[in-house]
Amino acid sequence: MSEASMTAKQIDASFVLKNHALVVFVSVLMFLPSAIFAVSLRPLPAALVLSGCLGALALIARGTPAEEDDPLDARLDGRRLLLAVALAGVILVLGGAMHLFHPPKDWHIRDAVLADLSLYGFPVVYDFGGADYLLRAPLGMYVIPAAFGKIFGLFAAHVALWVQNSLFLGSILYMLGTLGRGWPHVFIMLFFCSIALFALMLMLSATGLDSSQLEVATGHKFDPWRGYVIPTGSVHQFFWVPNHALPGWWLATLMLLQTRSRGDSATLIASIAGACFWSPLAVLPAALWATFRALTNPWRHIANGRVWLAALAGLCFLPIAVYMVLSAGSISHGVSTAYTHGALDFLFLLVIFLHAIYIFIHRELVPKPLFVLFTFGFLVLLILPIFRFGPTNDLVTRGAIPLLVVMAFAFGWIVLDPKLGRRSFYIGCAFIAAATPSALFELAQSLGRPAYAISDCTLWEASYASGDREPPSNYMVESAKIPPWLMTTAAKTKQFANERQCWTGN
Repeated sequence: MSEASMTAKQIDASFVLKNHALVVFVSVLMFLPSAIFAVSLRPLPAALVLSGCLGALALIARGTPAEEDDPLDARLDGRRLLLAVALAGVILVLGGAMHLFHPPKDWHIRDAVLADLSLYGFPVVYDFGGADYLLRAPLGMYVIPAAFGKIFGLFAAHVALWVQNSLFLGSILYMLGTLGRGWPHVFIMLFFCSIALFALMLMLSATGLDSSQLEVATGHKFDPWRGYVIPTGSVHQFFWVPNHALPGWWLATLMLLQTRSRGDSATLIASIAGACFWSPLAVLPAALWATFRALTNPWRHIANGRVWLAALAGLCFLPIAVYMVLSAGSISHGVSTAYTHGALDFLFLLVIFLHAIYIFIHRELVPKPLFVLFTFGFLVLLILPIFRFGPTNDLVTRGAIPLLVVMAFAFGWIVLDPKLGRRSFYIGCAFIAAATPSALFELAQSLGRPAYAISDCTLWEASYASGDREPPSNYMVESAKIPPWLMTTAAKTKQFANERQCWTGN
């Protein structure tokens, strides 16, 4: 072989995309909203946030030296990635993206947030009784689509939202299939849910409701929300709360990478900082896991320069953290009534966590690092319901997302293990079958109920349409409470509270 041809091959090899490039791409999707949002801040906090975004991305892009059989060092499979993105796009369309099918009720508010950001830019200021209120919420999912909407119109914002989320979710599914046992593993995770059918029957029996009251009892949700609120299944997450599900699933993927490859603590820490602007509750388990790893191996973390750089980059996101916690005390919170119903709660949790029992029984088939992560996550899942935050205890329904992803991964790992006994395999398949009604219920709601058009209703109008007559504390804060050093609250146009009918047929 000639020297010229060898050089050409070396050049070609240097341009081969590896799976690590996908980690960088998703990180760009996650950090870019913070960078765009920084433009609305005062110069100093804006510079701080931009420095954090650039520093975190540089740290993640550099990565760590590849290890033997490292999934991140393998060549990126473009065909499989395209299939994953296409699958993600279909899931999100069925969940209401683009309003081609019936979107869940939670999208009334999310559509309004996207409309306000697209039509009026930031800051969005609302007038209520002569007092000004500023839009204050985790806006990570909305910022990039709203930028398109500002230029090309509201419909373009919805298209951009669908494309962004499809790329995000598709990348996650690709990485999970790479880390796990391929497409069968991915589909097990997509249909993963507690044994909701049995749990719902238990709830109806305990409360005396009959089947005719099923829809009222569940609020168009099959996953049984009882008292202290139960974690929800995968399809439910993508249909109802993609703004929380996407960062939650990605952080879970990064935690799983730590059990298989060079996915290191620095990458996770930096990503936690960026994901906070998407969902501060969904990042909680990842933050606890990073803390646990640091405490169990402190000297390794202290001596790791990448960890210090990641922590420094994370501190640069403090202005965004301040913005999101303004008047957070006004949001419903406290200690819940979990574990106060005696035997009923025990039976309920037994039904919910049958998958965990299955994993513990077959723990010899799970790699030790993965089992440690699963065990840690399961303990956090048991603790979360004790506390309450948000109107429907979002601390559990959002904060549990990464932990359920880890549980689903460990469960799928066992079921697809060739060494698993036939009897155990059939039991695992029975669990999968028993969990699918939750996903089928969501699909039935999407396909069986009429779609409704994209609306330009403001957040005020959406709140009024849902029956609220007071400012929603989890989306608004009085402008007077915004620190002057953080941002200006002057807006060209104020949005007033109206009683316009925003949606029909829902």
